Amino acid sequence: MSNNIPVPTEVIVDSYSVNDLLDSVDYSFKGYVPSTDAFSFMNFMRLVLGEEPENKNSLMHYFLFDVLFGHVNAWDYYGIRSDIARPNYYAVMMHREASKSVLLGVMLVLYMAYHGEMPGFGKVQFGGYIGNSVRGGVRQAMQTIAGVYKDSDYLQDKFESAHFTDQAVKFVRHPKKNAKGIITKREAKEGHRTFVMEGYGAMAGPRGSRDGLVRPQFFIIDDVIKNAADARSDVILGNVNQMIEEDIGYALSTSGSFCIYIGTPFNLRDPLMNALIDGTWTPIVFPIAEKISLDLKKKDFMGSWEDRHTYEKVMTKYKTAVHKGTLAAFMQEMMLRVASEEDRVIKDSMLETVFDRYDITHNGSMYNWYITTDFTTTGSKSSDYSAMAVWAVSNNGDYLLVDLIVRKLELKDQYMKLLELVRKYKPMTGYINVGI
Repeated sequence: MSNNIPVPTEVIVDSYSVNDLLDSVDYSFKGYVPSTDAFSFMNFMRLVLGEEPENKNSLMHYFLFDVLFGHVNAWDYYGIRSDIARPNYYAVMMHREASKSVLLGVMLVLYMAYHGEMPGFGKVQFGGYIGNSVRGGVRQAMQTIAGVYKDSDYLQDKFESAHFTDQAVKFVRHPKKNAKGIITKREAKEGHRTFVMEGYGAMAGPRGSRDGLVRPQFFIIDDVIKNAADARSDVILGNVNQMIEEDIGYALSTSGSFCIYIGTPFNLRDPLMNALIDGTWTPIVFPIAEKISLDLKKKDFMGSWEDRHTYEKVMTKYKTAVHKGTLAAFMQEMMLRVASEEDRVIKDSMLETVFDRYDITHNGSMYNWYITTDFTTTGSKSSDYSAMAVWAVSNNGDYLLVDLIVRKLELKDQYMKLLELVRKYKPMTGYINVGI
């Protein structure tokens, strides 16, 4: 007997990596024309500043806001698909000096405060900003918003009042008259014209936040991992992941909300890296250039913001990093690649990708056998993967990877797996070297 409830036959979530996203970046933005909303936002920013910005905004910036405003599908741009993507959840990874925090953490906030809405979303009254700490990222953001407001004659003329603290900003717009030149009772109410954004530290989170009866309609999460040391801490990473995936979800208004997660990653375990590839966040990634190498010619250079980051400037930074041995940092901060080809200790040319495993195991006595390990203290969801590799080493120094285990395992299970490998490969020569 049918209950007439449709059962999905397939849920499509393409398998992709952050590198796949980066490889798909095309700064020609073929066929893209900025929307009226994107132009409106950029013009608003110019009015706020009272002058033309030092550098012209790139097409990258227009495209970014058209994704956020719902005019462009980022999934199509990167050539991937996910049926489990949450509406209005965006993970934004952009290179350093791309003005992402100023545009998304300051100017977009002022734009919403002035208009009382977010294009493509609707009315916005209350939201939250999450930084690495209240005394750090949150205070800096709130002080920046206050500073921009106080320096802008345009903004001060647009609001009835504005209040600032190190943890919150509040704007009250002037009441608007209707077509008959009358201010309605609803418009006269201050609450109808008020925009509030409160700040929260990443460790405390926004659980239970509200402004009167209004639950947060948005969150802006901005560089919540403070430094490289925090990026290696299981405790901190676990807390941040919980805050992002649980606390924020339960704090947001159930009648409609959006979330923008901004950052530049420290390592592969950075929560932003997971958000970019788990299929539930719409990914937006923009490196400083499509590609880079020592022999890259100017005619082949495709940069994210060439008016500010010219070919000459980018190549100078790149060559300096190569010379000083800091290429990994450049690739991470500017190209958004956690590892780079030229910084690899083991090059592809040193690898023999195909060999006869059957021949090796059946002539095991001709090799020296080793097991190398990289154990973890726990197999929890936020922990690293534990790894065990079995190597057969020939008399001419070839290292042949014969067996490999890479899994999240509890410490007891790791030793059990290791003993299984010893029992399996020790008979080859009667002994096997194990490094733990």
